[in-house]
Amino acid sequence: MRFSSRLAAILAAATAASVLSACSTSSSAETTISTTTLDLPAVSDSDRRQGSAASGTTQGFEEPLDGDALWDNTTEIPQAERPEPRRNLIAPDAADYFMSLGVLTPGAPIYNGTNGGRCSTGHFAGDGQRLFILTAGHCGNTGDTFYYEDQFGSTVEIGQMVKKARNTNTDSINSADIALIEVSNPAAEVSTSPAFNAPLAGWMSLEDVTHKKPTICFAGSAGGAACDDFIDRFENQGLFTFGSESVPGDSGGPVYASIDGKLYAVGVLSFGNYDDYTGPETGAMEIGNTMEQFNLKLYS
Repeated sequence: MRFSSRLAAILAAATAASVLSACSTSSSAETTISTTTLDLPAVSDSDRRQGSAASGTTQGFEEPLDGDALWDNTTEIPQAERPEPRRNLIAPDAADYFMSLGVLTPGAPIYNGTNGGRCSTGHFAGDGQRLFILTAGHCGNTGDTFYYEDQFGSTVEIGQMVKKARNTNTDSINSADIALIEVSNPAAEVSTSPAFNAPLAGWMSLEDVTHKKPTICFAGSAGGAACDDFIDRFENQGLFTFGSESVPGDSGGPVYASIDGKLYAVGVLSFGNYDDYTGPETGAMEIGNTMEQFNLKLYS
């Protein structure tokens, strides 16, 4: 692959309508950030958290923790109902599954109550006292309030975006594009398990993904579900691409590496590009740096 030419094509496409900009139309006043470094605020209002502090870490291939350890209001979704993560499978009908589920789970729609945008729920991670959704930075701005809809169509507040990282000197999504939404409403019904009918074995760094070049799967509330080949990474930007189709509304959805029937959380969906003659391409932002920086634990 000719990285320089493909990178130019992707970044050019990212400034056009193919960028998953449905999540946010507002501009950010934050300073330029060229890495995924975030400044997580100190713990506050800890009495609203349910459960005790969790222990252990979930780097690389270590197993994720049980979501019940951090959030009492959890629900189990039968695996039989979830899409199957298969290679070269595009399952747009899975979008109906996510839209009608009525539970805050990876791949389900989340709405920005501040700017009216829509994204998809990403991975769930915690610092032992607080529960966060890892999603795309362009889904909103710090302080924006998010909600989801339950099975009856009623809105349920999730919480606020507490931190984000995004390059503000360009309209292109070509740098850090990741954010943390705190799940602070005790009434929010949460299922931290993967959106796919496969076990979550942990999370994987972008370096490992680049080395192994596994099948990459994503879930989103607009495009549904798809698995395809890893393509390449953007040097020093934390972004990588894989050969699937995604549409506006999928931004922030979970991206996994599928290896030997197990899933490893590797990123959140960032953008789509369909103008490259080589075929459809979707870009994701890696989560490894954020997980390590704050010693976050992945929950399943």
